[in-house]
Amino acid sequence: MITVNLIPESRKKTLMIEHRWRLAVLVNAILATALIWVSAGFYLSSNSIKDRTPLVDTEKAALDTRITDVKKDFDVLENQIKFLKTFPQSNYTAFIKKISEVLPSGVRLTNISGSLEGLNIKGESPDRSRVISLEESLRKEFDEVDAPLSNLVKSKDVEFVFTVK
Repeated sequence: MITVNLIPESRKKTLMIEHRWRLAVLVNAILATALIWVSAGFYLSSNSIKDRTPLVDTEKAALDTRITDVKKDFDVLENQIKFLKTFPQSNYTAFIKKISEVLPSGVRLTNISGSLEGLNIKGESPDRSRVISLEESLRKEFDEVDAPLSNLVKSKDVEFVFTVK
């Protein structure tokens, strides 16, 4: 079968140019629509991210606080383990016995705790002179006694702290 095209050559060229022009307009319209949709998507997602930023900052601060707390707890446990490792080498029972022997009458111990630095003694005294007497007695019995000046601030109902080594 033979087809004969009776359209003049100049008209064919014009029709071909119009066809290419329509095709170019259609492709540009599709690209412009796609660009608008992509831009809208980026805009909406960036606003969504901006809305979540304070929430992320709050969660980060909470996690930082938790990490700091865990590190502090770890340090406490590490010190307790070190203390327990040295416990058999230290004779804390003898220390406590010596302290009870030199304790002036009326002075009451509220806490005795051991650490790597030594034995911490906390207590209460009706007056300053008994705290001074206890400190002098402790200095005779132990090599090193740490006594803060805060032990001597009040003259009555004195709360004291000593560390003996």
